[in-house]
Amino acid sequence: MTDTGRHYDYPPAVSRQIDDQNLDDYARAAGFLNAGGFEVVCLQHEFGIFGGESGSHILTLLSGLTMPIVTTLHTVLAEPSPTQRRVLSRIAAVSTAVIVMAEKGRDLLQSEYAVPAAKIKVIPHGIPDSAFVEPDTVKARRGFNGRSVILTFGLLSPNKGIESMIEAMQARLERMPKAMRIRRATVEHVFGTLKAWMGATHFQTRTLEKVRTEMSLHVLAYNLKRVIAILGVQPLMAAMRA
Repeated sequence: MTDTGRHYDYPPAVSRQIDDQNLDDYARAAGFLNAGGFEVVCLQHEFGIFGGESGSHILTLLSGLTMPIVTTLHTVLAEPSPTQRRVLSRIAAVSTAVIVMAEKGRDLLQSEYAVPAAKIKVIPHGIPDSAFVEPDTVKARRGFNGRSVILTFGLLSPNKGIESMIEAMQARLERMPKAMRIRRATVEHVFGTLKAWMGATHFQTRTLEKVRTEMSLHVLAYNLKRVIAILGVQPLMAAMRA
């Protein structure tokens, strides 16, 4: 999927591009997939990727396919606009199976989009299966007894209010200089590592908003890998329980 007017340096494994705003490209892509004799098409759906109102252009591709479609929904809106509801309902209707990553997604598909239960599959996010432990017990072991701990997860983006939280926390520290603050660091050329991961010369996406998201993903992956490398999976899970 390529932004209109842009060209990306895709690897040789990518045999076809779709201009996200060119409806004919979606139709041609359907013909390409049908002619290729592929057994199944796996669609990764997220709002903002595909062209048309609420990503409606992808329906042209899906409706032209002759093989089964398995769709993974990365976002299931609880209060969709009429167009968002229509597009997602149609995607589910033409899909052989619809995959979500949480039980809440399954519930919303049935209640808001009338998707049959038999068509929905839940594949949870890939995290270790860990039994619930009372947070106060873990806090005491880690020196956080009686203190509040704030945790956020998922993609970093400007609309989550994380910047406001950071500013508020800083203001609190300025009012209470003795408030506990923990920081651990290791010596590494962080941006050198990130550049090696990403490709030293360019981002894969275009426009400021998408580049911000791409950079946030790389930083999130870097931080997670470093924490696992330093602490290990089990200590990390113990810290999250607090």
